[in-house]
Amino acid sequence: MPQNSTLFCKNLKLALRNLKLVRLSFNIEPWNLKLAPLTLEVAPLSLNVAPLILKIAPLSLNVAPLILEVAPLTLKPDFLNYYFLISLISPASNTSIQATLTSENLNIPGYHRMIDLYTFTTPNGRKASIMLEEVELPYNVHKIDITKQEQFTPEYITINPNSKIPAIVDQETGITVFESGAILIYLAEKTGKLLPTDQKGRFQVLEWLMFQMGGVGPMFGQLNHFKKFASEKIPYAIERYEKETLRIYGVLDKQLADNEFISGDYSIADVATYPWVAIYQMQGLTLDNHPNLKRWVETVQQRPAVQRGMNVP
Repeated sequence: MPQNSTLFCKNLKLALRNLKLVRLSFNIEPWNLKLAPLTLEVAPLSLNVAPLILKIAPLSLNVAPLILEVAPLTLKPDFLNYYFLISLISPASNTSIQATLTSENLNIPGYHRMIDLYTFTTPNGRKASIMLEEVELPYNVHKIDITKQEQFTPEYITINPNSKIPAIVDQETGITVFESGAILIYLAEKTGKLLPTDQKGRFQVLEWLMFQMGGVGPMFGQLNHFKKFASEKIPYAIERYEKETLRIYGVLDKQLADNEFISGDYSIADVATYPWVAIYQMQGLTLDNHPNLKRWVETVQQRPAVQRGMNVP
């Protein structure tokens, strides 16, 4: 390689190493691509799913005339995960340096980075996945197979010291949350969805969420265990927890007699309760004697977000 080209490449690598993307904003308005220490403004454009290649006129980074190519702009269907392949090209020496900038490098107002969800195919696990689908936050699924004791690995204990699923790690804030009820509250507050902001409405939802956490989950879970998984069938235990499950069915049925959803409007109380009630057939029970509860189950299960969440992982 000629000496001037070698020097160019060395300087270009140094410039690229110091190149920092400090902000990117895009919408129907003019797109400002801001690179420290320079600002490039591109004419108004519309973004779609198709790959987009922008070629900007030659510029100088104190090394040589360059062409900056952003190619391609890749958008996934949720429009929240993307990367840019940045190419700095010297026409004179026919050399280039490339670097990839992903959404992790970007600071975009209103953009929420990935949520890491640690979960398994249980009602508690599906509370979290349904909620993430309902509030439309992008997330990565990490399957924690509790049948293989994966919840007790040192790596997972650092996320949840109680070795239970689900748990989430919010990559945007660095916050880790375990316990399904706490996860629902966190995501509701993060997005402003499914939890009223007025005091009365908020506590009406929270009391039914606590009802699920303290009653529905533990009682239904014990019935499930003694009916389906216990190595020894204990009639007293099965009778005790089935009776309590049916009592709770009655409480919910009465509440739903005058409400479309548990606390009036659809909320995290419904998200928390549905996965547990939805397994009634697996528990050998029926909802025929609780028509309001049955109607509610049929309504909630038609929600697309619920259908998607119930299939995770």
